[in-house]
Amino acid sequence: MPSTVQLVPIPSITEQQLHREKGRTRIGRLTFAFTAHPEGRRG
Repeated sequence: MPSTVQLVPIPSITEQQLHREKGRTRIGRLTFAFTAHPEGRRG
């Protein structure tokens, strides 16, 4: 029983962290692309 209970929160936390990391990377990439786009086009 303890194995199942521990297995449930582990994947939940990992998935939540992965989602947060993915969202952060997506936002950072979008911001970087947006900022690099005008700079790269101007240069």
